[in-house]
Amino acid sequence: MFKKVALVTLPSQELEHPPAAPAVLGGICRHMGINYDVFDLNLRLARKLDAEDFAEASDYWRTAHDRPLPQRVFEEFDEVIDHIILQGYDLVSVSVFSKFSTRAARLFVERFRPMSKTVLVAGGQGLTTPYGNSRFGEWLLTQSLVDHVAWGDGEVIWQNWMQGNFAVAGTDHMPAVQIDDLESIPPADFTRLDPWKYFYNQTAGIYLTASRGCVRRCTFCDVPHRWPKYKYRTGASMANEMLLHWKETGVQLFQFTDSVINGNLKEFKQLNQHIIDLKRQNPGFDPRWLSQF
Repeated sequence: MFKKVALVTLPSQELEHPPAAPAVLGGICRHMGINYDVFDLNLRLARKLDAEDFAEASDYWRTAHDRPLPQRVFEEFDEVIDHIILQGYDLVSVSVFSKFSTRAARLFVERFRPMSKTVLVAGGQGLTTPYGNSRFGEWLLTQSLVDHVAWGDGEVIWQNWMQGNFAVAGTDHMPAVQIDDLESIPPADFTRLDPWKYFYNQTAGIYLTASRGCVRRCTFCDVPHRWPKYKYRTGASMANEMLLHWKETGVQLFQFTDSVINGNLKEFKQLNQHIIDLKRQNPGFDPRWLSQF
């Protein structure tokens, strides 16, 4: 089992709320008793670069132009890499959120890999981005820039990886498998991300997931291909997790990532009823939430 893990989040992502991926992986680490730290380079650049350099860097991540990055970007990446190496982490995980994260991911691993033999892994939807004659994740493997990649739902994969098992479905060249039991995933841990440090509008918030998949089969949507079955958590567990995050971070705004929050009407009603009950039992707990219906 790994004992000390570094979770690295890369640009480009929105900055209103902390990213969900390191919170979810961190929650699993906390549940398993594994020490971990989060390095959000997306937020770090937003805080440390001036407006002109940050805009230029953002343009670089999101386009194919070859104009050079501001020198300060390289300095910030190198400072994080040097710190990770100095602290002696057993494993470093890079989150490639979308196609707009591939250039930042390449920059990070190409600077990290020559300096350290620490186990380096990557996950995220950005790995599926077409890249040359393959996908970005496959390219990272063939170039020996990472040791392993995760395809699709990462929670079960991560639980196995943390125990040293890299021969699990969804790893490297093995196809991804949808998670059947979302209740088996420990609550996310946002304490290492501090939602109040992000660029929120009126109040800090966090992302939560109550279900995956959809009850609809819209021809224009790829959700049924990514998650063929509609899987959901109980309303009680979701309400309890909202209460947990409020107690740990003070956040009362929750944005669900679900394709459809009310796909299971019974559990949707239970979610709202449990929120009402918890509000009565916990003075000051008054959550608001957003989702798609």
